[in-house]
Amino acid sequence: MLILSEVSRVDRKKPFLTDVQRDYLVTIGTDFLINLRDYRGFSTKVGWRHGVAHSSDLMLQLALNPAITKTQ
Repeated sequence: MLILSEVSRVDRKKPFLTDVQRDYLVTIGTDFLINLRDYRGFSTKVGWRHGVAHSSDLMLQLALNPAITKTQ
């Protein structure tokens, strides 16, 4: 999610993705957040988890992108 948020940020600043690719980012981010069930910030078994935070980073970048539609 963090890498996708950076891809989305770069696209927001200097568009290079197609509309279909942007829509795919919206779909990936939305599906990930809908299906996310582990809200812990830290797990003693695997260390730091940032699923919510990095998904939010992606959604923020998409929300700020003028090429994203209200429907998306």
